[in-house]
Amino acid sequence: MDVETLIKQQVIEVAQNVERQIDSELEKLENMGADDIEKLRVDRLKQLKEEQRKRQEYLAAVSRHVHSNFISIFICPVASYQ
Repeated sequence: MDVETLIKQQVIEVAQNVERQIDSELEKLENMGADDIEKLRVDRLKQLKEEQRKRQEYLAAVSRHVHSNFISIFICPVASYQ
């Protein structure tokens, strides 16, 4: 077998594996009931709220840092740094 044939076989094998995984996920989605969908919705909402909380914490920390640097640079006299 030459290298080109081996590569083609590997690509086909990987594609088949991915297709099986996708088919499996589609089957799970098709068999979901209303309770399963509601649980997914609730879990996703929790995840989004947590991401928003972390984003707010980060922005608050950045804001405090920028504010304190502003005060240090523009309000404190230069002599206080010497």
